[in-house]
Order: sequence, then C-alpha cells, then structure tokens
Amino acid sequence: MLDIIFIENIVTEAVIGIHQFEKVAPQKLIISVELGTDIRQAADTDDVKDALNYDEVSRFIDDFTRKSQYELIETLAENLVKALFENFTMQSIKLRLQKPGAIALTQNVGVSIYRTR
Repeated sequence: MLDIIFIENIVTEAVIGIHQFEKVAPQKLIISVELGTDIRQAADTDDVKDALNYDEVSRFIDDFTRKSQYELIETLAENLVKALFENFTMQSIKLRLQKPGAIALTQNVGVSIYRTR
C-alpha cells in the first residue's frame, strides 16, 4: 500500500475557459494533490533527497499552471498529472482543480481525477 503525501490549496492562475472574456486575462485556480509514494526510505534517512520535495512539487504545479492556456479545466488537469509523472517519482496522483467563481450561483466548480503510473 502506498503512503499519501498531500499538498492542499495551491492558489495559482491560468488563462483558461471557453468564453472570449476568459481568454484575455488569467483566472484564479486552486489545486490540491494527493501523491501516492513509499515514504519509508525518506523516513529512515531523514533526508529530503529521499523524499518527494513538497516545495518543488508545489512550485512545479504553480509554474506549469501559470504557463498553460486551455479551454477546459479537464485538459489542464490531465496535462498537469502527465507532467508530474514525468518529473517526479510518485506512483499515483489524485488531483483536485477548482475554478472559483466560474459559474454564477456557485462558489466553486472543478474536477477531481485519479491516475496511476
């Protein structure tokens, strides 16, 4: 069974949406991830080089998202997960992507996906 490292509520932004007004300026997004990995070696050595570095993962998510431009949050979520697998050693990812204020009458809309290697 995998251990879970979680990073919650990374506040970032991207140009994202299907409407013309959404394509002219970045919009706020909130991203949370649960990363399935084996933490035993990091726990045994007490050395960050043996661990998933939370700061590096968080900065990667922020940087990737800010540089992206998609119409659908589903596309951003899938491509972000693929990029995380390419750059880090986790075995599974649960990603939750929220787009606050996207639809009147709601506080948030979003997508949650789970992928494994």
